[in-house]
Amino acid sequence: MHELEHASVIDGSVGGPMVIDSLQSMAARSAGQAYAVDETMRAGLEFALEKRRVDAGNALESAHGRMTTELVNSLRQLTAQLKP
Repeated sequence: MHELEHASVIDGSVGGPMVIDSLQSMAARSAGQAYAVDETMRAGLEFALEKRRVDAGNALESAHGRMTTELVNSLRQLTAQLKP
């Protein structure tokens, strides 16, 4: 499109109010979609951070359980060695 024609479409002198309404509608849809994408990304990030926190907590509990079991087993072995 020629620059003058493009300028005429934007200022409404060619195509009239329908073109402007259409452009405004497209801009509003684009803004709505951008907002939806931002909200989805924010929710995804919050979910990932919470999942990471929960996974780390579960890993810590699991490691604690294994270490407790190893300690109990070691104490049993030591007790068995000390018995006459």
